[in-house]
Amino acid sequence: MLPAPEDQNHDDVISDVFELDRDQITLVRILGTGNFGQVSKATYGDPRLEVAVKSLKGNVVILVTIVFLSVRI
Repeated sequence: MLPAPEDQNHDDVISDVFELDRDQITLVRILGTGNFGQVSKATYGDPRLEVAVKSLKGNVVILVTIVFLSVRI
């Protein structure tokens, strides 16, 4: 059984508020594309870490917003 949330150690958990400095991202090449956008190989920071960057198409953001606003709970 897992401990109650207040009893857990959260020191090793990355915060939900996480944003990268876009100026340190260098796109290398497109790995794949789909209906919602594309995934690219990129490097980030110094030392240069290999990362994947997912870019959504503009109309996807609008579609997700419309769907989100129309959902009733």
